[in-house]
Amino acid sequence: MENEKQIDLDINLLDLKKLCFKVEDTNFLSLVYDEKEYKQIIITRIFPETYKEKYISVQDKDKNEIGIIADVNKLDEKSCELIKNELSRRYFCYEITTIRQIKEKMGYLYFDVILKNGEKSFAVKEASKNVKRVNRAGKILICDIDGNRYEIGEYEKLTAREKKLIIPYLF
Repeated sequence: MENEKQIDLDINLLDLKKLCFKVEDTNFLSLVYDEKEYKQIIITRIFPETYKEKYISVQDKDKNEIGIIADVNKLDEKSCELIKNELSRRYFCYEITTIRQIKEKMGYLYFDVILKNGEKSFAVKEASKNVKRVNRAGKILICDIDGNRYEIGEYEKLTAREKKLIIPYLF
């Protein structure tokens, strides 16, 4: 067809036989790939909501992509455990069960919430960037000023009062 556009994707899938992950003395993750060592690597999910253990980007400390792991579960046992632990740490989210209060003051939002495992108060700057509905089911992600992540599983399960508190900040 004349109107079809061809998309040229250059995806660098890592050869799992040529890589070895390890933890440095500094507790950073490092990678030896094809006999080259990369220290303080960064592991991120390319599709964080849909593929939690597939399509994992491996980057050097300057955020240059080294390559992609197609499926974490196909790594050797030690590397698989290291990558899963790193992903768990990087993507850790507190689960909000109740919004008690949200106050706006001097450009910050101050949340008072009940979590699955306790209570917490935290501040959010730039709500338009840090309070987001991320999927059709109404999942809401919130990032506070310290980089902590919070999740509201389903917007529709919030009470009317809670919806009234958070709706002005959902962009």
